[in-house]
Amino acid sequence: VPTARLLLIERGAAQYHLDGHQVAISPGDLLLVPAMARRWWQATGGLTMAWCEFLVGERTPLDLSAARLHLAAAEFAEAVASWRRIAAAHERGGQAGRLVQEAELRALLA
Repeated sequence: VPTARLLLIERGAAQYHLDGHQVAISPGDLLLVPAMARRWWQATGGLTMAWCEFLVGERTPLDLSAARLHLAAAEFAEAVASWRRIAAAHERGGQAGRLVQEAELRALLA
């Protein structure tokens, strides 16, 4: 897949497989999946997650220690709010909507 993904796990759990490595993900996890990585997941219960796909200039090496971050409750709530703003901006469309999406994604990746 030529796009990178940023996943936010809201509910449930899963095993996410990245280039032959396995990562357990659960509520509050934020996972950065590099572009061109072989990836698939297997839910181990009901799973609710939000993700955002984006293009990157070139493939970055997979660093699982940096790819997964568990958010504290307040950070998780802000990430969910950011995802909602991204979705609303996507629905609006246009240049202003794209700028909001980019700004929110950059904030999540910071």
